[in-house]
Amino acid sequence: MPLTGTNFRWYESDEIDGSTTGTHLLSTTVTEPSFSRVFIPIGAAVLMTDIDNLLTPAVISVGKDNPSYNDIVAASLVGTLLGKLKLFSLAGDLAPIDEGTDIKVKVVAAATALLGSPTCKFKAIVYGYDVIT
Repeated sequence: MPLTGTNFRWYESDEIDGSTTGTHLLSTTVTEPSFSRVFIPIGAAVLMTDIDNLLTPAVISVGKDNPSYNDIVAASLVGTLLGKLKLFSLAGDLAPIDEGTDIKVKVVAAATALLGSPTCKFKAIVYGYDVIT
């Protein structure tokens, strides 16, 4: 596939509550009607936005492979320090992601507290290159 242009791009989720399990839309890859493109992820991160009463942080995965959603980032602990960015290793060799594809964050295991309810909120980010083909 000949490449005719690349642009750096990141996709960022809304705030996600890591105190409950579930699947959340991170973003949908950009669609452009006048040309074809793919997204090639090169990294992923989590930005902690609110933490309180936390014993263990949430475990999350990121991907497009329903129902596991772990083909971009395998199950990993989110960070434990408010306002800190945690970078993740990607899950092996990634194929380009087609335009219009949903990328999702799955809270595999909810955060826990010693007593009461934990607060573990974060935003997930996947970054890479849009490649115009």
